[in-house]
Amino acid sequence: MKKFFALLVSLLMVLGLVAIPAFAEGEATFSAGTATAKPGDDVVIPVSIDGDFQCHGLNMEVLYDAEKLTVTTLAPGALFNARPWDATPVLDKSIPGHVKVGVICPTEPFTGSGVICNITFHVADDCTEDVPLEVVVHEYYLLPVGGAKVDLLDVATCENGLVEIEADTPVTEPPVTEPPVTEPPVTEPPVTEPPVTEPPVTEPPVTEPPVTEPPVTEPPVTEPPATDEPVEPIVTDEPAPVETTEPAPGPKPPVTGAASLIGLSIVAIAAGAGIVIFRKKED
Repeated sequence: MKKFFALLVSLLMVLGLVAIPAFAEGEATFSAGTATAKPGDDVVIPVSIDGDFQCHGLNMEVLYDAEKLTVTTLAPGALFNARPWDATPVLDKSIPGHVKVGVICPTEPFTGSGVICNITFHVADDCTEDVPLEVVVHEYYLLPVGGAKVDLLDVATCENGLVEIEADTPVTEPPVTEPPVTEPPVTEPPVTEPPVTEPPVTEPPVTEPPVTEPPVTEPPVTEPPATDEPVEPIVTDEPAPVETTEPAPGPKPPVTGAASLIGLSIVAIAAGAGIVIFRKKED
């Protein structure tokens, strides 16, 4: 019984050794994607493995210009998540300009095709040129349990990626052409002068000023100064003439105030003269 198990183990080892060259001959392509971005944008670059291969160890890098790109996130892809249960993954972005990707499988090999990881880059605001992404495989080997290590670098192919920078196209607005302003013709209304109507000439009524007679001022009556000496009347031998007045045939004109005053003055003077004559006669 023991001999049977020993023979079975030996047979399995022989089959495993025979199968090793077949795995070593499988080619694998390691590539980074290409994307277009503008300065200040974020862009996602997938890193893939394509080919019929098996490996127990993988150590690779994606190199970039750290002054133009910055890694913001590094996430495992579908192929990386499908690794063997006991595999140790490696995803590292701690060193600027380097993204490290690796896997170590102690028992079952890592195999398949697809995206191993996704790298998100932030493009610098002053970046105006395309940024190449260089893919470098440092280790790629097969190491079965109880077997020897087989280096597979000779059958590994690398394809670099690129971040294409799209320059901002200045927005040129079409020139604004304003339509010509056409002013309507100015038509002045005809000037019609109103008829000149002269107002009627009205002469002011002639008003004669009232005739005002000047007031009659009688001369003041001045009596002769009285003297203590007796006045001798003038004695004449001739009798005094007696005035006779004949009645006028017609009505007499009315005596005005001025005429009556003059008459009274004459009468007073005559009476005074008569009294003097009379006194002279008595003496």
